[in-house]
Amino acid sequence: FESPRAHTAAWRIPGSGEPRANTNRPVAEALHCARNGWRPETMAYVCGPMRDGGGYYTAHALWALALARENGCVTDAASRPCVRALAEELIAAQPATLAPTTTLDVDLYAERVMVLAYADTAAPRLGDWIRALLERQTDDGSWGVRVPDEPPYHRYHATGMSAWALAEWMRRAVPSVP
Repeated sequence: FESPRAHTAAWRIPGSGEPRANTNRPVAEALHCARNGWRPETMAYVCGPMRDGGGYYTAHALWALALARENGCVTDAASRPCVRALAEELIAAQPATLAPTTTLDVDLYAERVMVLAYADTAAPRLGDWIRALLERQTDDGSWGVRVPDEPPYHRYHATGMSAWALAEWMRRAVPSVP
């Protein structure tokens, strides 16, 4: 699939004091960077003002950077300090114990695990976090917390992130697994 540059690498990077851009903008730019480019200002954004203390924005920043590296748009040497900082932020934000009160708690926990594994970071507790996710899988195979009036999308996303985290962990644990 090819997407025009105007759809992937022409989004406006927020200025100082403005709200962050949608988390998927840098991810889309990274997915298509081999064809449409990876802008220096995008690199500065994902390594700086996009960050949110280890939440969804930081997770998406690391995901985008890993994709940009994978697609040959940024070198390992140029991105290593940012990757390390983003990973440290995500690791520090991960709760010591997964004790969710909402499905979004599970979702963010799983998203951190997934992106840390996907980016091949040195996350020392990755195995513990995978075990915690497995312990939270429900009888129907999904992940989440039964909360009245919670949007179904939260459960779908948490399940997708948890399954992806397990796949990335397995890829790291057994390198012969694609």
